[in-house]
This record gives sequence, structure tokens and C-alpha cells, in this order.
Amino acid sequence: MIIDIFNEVYSKLKTELSDVTVLPSYPTGDVTFPIVTIQELSNVADTFTRDTSGNFTSSVTYEVNIFSNKTNSNSESREIRNKIELILGQGYGMGRNYSNETPNFLDSNIYRYTMRYSFTIDNNKKIYRG
Repeated sequence: MIIDIFNEVYSKLKTELSDVTVLPSYPTGDVTFPIVTIQELSNVADTFTRDTSGNFTSSVTYEVNIFSNKTNSNSESREIRNKIELILGQGYGMGRNYSNETPNFLDSNIYRYTMRYSFTIDNNKKIYRG
């Protein structure tokens, strides 16, 4: 069984970051900045954690990208980053294992900041930092 909370997390980010466009992937065409994208990079069963009732945990990694086209893109992105950390890191208890500026090869006029969260989740949707 795949343990999946992506839609819940995606909805939470959309609700909590109401002044930001939150999407599952980078859009094409006209866009409104700032943009936050969240993608599930992996969700694999950790069968070594199987308990006596046959349940196991899943190891999950999410990648979050923040895109800004403002003059103060760096500070705007860091402000959004801090809000995301409150939601994913402190709220859900996910472990942030990467956080840094990322060269935006698609458009160098748009600032990009990337964060990665890894965690283990059990069938009861209890999260353990990864």
C-alpha cells in the first residue's frame, strides 16, 4: 500500500500561502508571481519496518520551488521559505534536508529557491523526520 498525503499537503500550502500561486508543477503561459511548486520526488515502501500486523512505512521526498520576478526576489523568496518551513517542518514534522538558491536556466530573470523535505510516514499518517 502506498501511503500518500500529497493532496493534503498541497491543499494546506494553497490555503496557508493565499498570496502566492501554489501549483504541482511550473506553469506554461501567463503566470502570476510569486509561484510555489511542490512535487513528490519519491514515495517508496520501507518493507524493513513491517510490523506484526503487516503494516509498513513509506519514505517520501518532496521538492518545493519558489519563483519570484520582483526586484527584491531574494528577500521575497526567503519570506515565503520561512512560511513553508512553518507548515512543512514545524506543522507536519518533515525534515528539511536541502534549502538553497537554484540557478533558473529556463529564465534567468526569475529567481528560484529550492527546498527538499524527506520523511517517513506510517499507515496512521504519523510522520517521522527523514
